[in-house]
This record gives sequence, C-alpha cells and structure tokens, in this order.
Amino acid sequence: MRGTRDQALIVTRTYIIIYRSIMLHFEIKPTTMKVGKNKGSTLYYAKQRTHDRIRTSDLERRIERMTTLSRADIHAALIALSDVINEELRLGRSVSLAELGTFKLMASAKRMTKADEVTAQTIRTPRVRFYPVDAIRLAAKQVEITVDDAKGQPIKPKQPGGTAPGGGVGI
Repeated sequence: MRGTRDQALIVTRTYIIIYRSIMLHFEIKPTTMKVGKNKGSTLYYAKQRTHDRIRTSDLERRIERMTTLSRADIHAALIALSDVINEELRLGRSVSLAELGTFKLMASAKRMTKADEVTAQTIRTPRVRFYPVDAIRLAAKQVEITVDDAKGQPIKPKQPGGTAPGGGVGI
C-alpha cells in the first residue's frame, strides 16, 4: 500500500510541475523616467514574477524513474558533469551536451581607432553562454505568457508561438 501512495504523490507532483512550466507570469510595474523625451513621466513595463524551479533532488527522482540508474548514480553524474564543464570552459573549449545544447565562452572587445591599440586588455571578461538545441528553443516558444493588471487580475494570456528574437542565455 505504501508504494501506491508514494506513486500517487509522485504523479501529482509531476502534474503540478508540468502545469506550472507552461506559463510565465508578469505583472505591470511603473517607473518614472529620469532622462530622454519622457523625462519626469511615468511609464509602465511588464516585470516577470519569480517562477518555480525544479530542485536537484526532484530532478534526480524524475531521472531515476525514467532510467535504470540509482539516485546516487544520477547525483554523482550531475556533479561530475559540472566538474567537466567547468574544466573544459577554463581551457577555453565549448561543451556540447547532445540533446540539451552547447556551453560556450564568449567575449567582446572594445573598439579601438588603431590596430596596434588592440590588446588583451581591450577584451572584456568572458561570459558563459548556453545555446539550446532546437527542441528546447521550440519548448520556450510554446510557453503561454500572462500579465496581471495593476489590480492583480489576469489580462488575456498571449498564446504560444511568438516570433520575438531569442538565442543564447547569458549565465
């Protein structure tokens, strides 16, 4: 009987995670402009609310149910993966994770008026960028977006499939 109860709890949690993952919530915030043509006036923008995230322990449990690996093996693999990614990025290499995407180091540089002024000091600190595979990018485009009005009431949600520009995510 215990196994059945635990399985029911797992199914319920999974459903909640899936339900919550299909929507991003925003609220309307005011800001007073300090410069520009709208200086002194109040403008409004949509600010994303904090959204839920899956904890590592929950991720481990889900992977455990989907594979023949133990939770300890999954935990050890995640730690090892983190170590390997760290090591490879420190060596200046990209790291491709088959069905997820690629981690890359990217650095931009200051523009100089003369070629001999370009040195290592004109290059900005590198940042880690993640470039997801097409399937993950498609998942992001399928997320429904909702905005709550000033009174906290939901405005008609934006349907998935927008054409807003996207790309890598800075980390």
